[in-house]
Amino acid sequence: QAIAALIATAMGAIGAATRDRERRWTAADVAARMDWALRAAHAHGTAAIRTHLDSQPPQHAISWPVFAAMRDRWRGRIELQAATIVMIERFEGAFGAELADLVAAHGGLLGGVALPAPDLDRRLDRVFSLATARGLDLDFHADESGDPEARALAAIAEAKLRHRFAGTVTVGHCCSLAVQDEATIARTLDLVAEAGVNVVSLPMCNLYLQGRRSRGTPRWRGVTL
Repeated sequence: QAIAALIATAMGAIGAATRDRERRWTAADVAARMDWALRAAHAHGTAAIRTHLDSQPPQHAISWPVFAAMRDRWRGRIELQAATIVMIERFEGAFGAELADLVAAHGGLLGGVALPAPDLDRRLDRVFSLATARGLDLDFHADESGDPEARALAAIAEAKLRHRFAGTVTVGHCCSLAVQDEATIARTLDLVAEAGVNVVSLPMCNLYLQGRRSRGTPRWRGVTL
């Protein structure tokens, strides 16, 4: 129960993962986790997996080579894809180019977490530019909150149109749509359709993490948690 309480919110889950990463995520540990997950997935008939590799430095240099080796080992049984997961502001400066080069070298996707920020468009422009220069597809985590003011999904669609980006763009979570007004939802979905952005919902994850608390039942559009 104590562990469940620590990860019962999105920020709690991020904090728990950060502490675990800093203490334990060696190459051997990451390989053992991947191996177990893939054997379990294969036993249940899974044929393809996209995973998001925590790419905070120095973890990026540890996990990506392990993933590439695991992909080769499982080739023909499970098709494996990987995308970076970092806060998108980490793509600014020299590290952004270093990470994009690493992803390109290992045949991955570029992506990160897009949170509300005054300079969100500038941050997205940097990520799109890095991906365009290397021919990489993009995969974002966006609007994973109950904040009706979160607009990252719309901003990503606008960035794809602005850059005339030829690659694939996938956006996961998008929970804030459930608490926005009808006009905002319609504008956002029109942009998503025009830009050809793929949206992936994660109900098992987000029904647990978003607004879960012991005293009260949060109400979302069409959903009672």
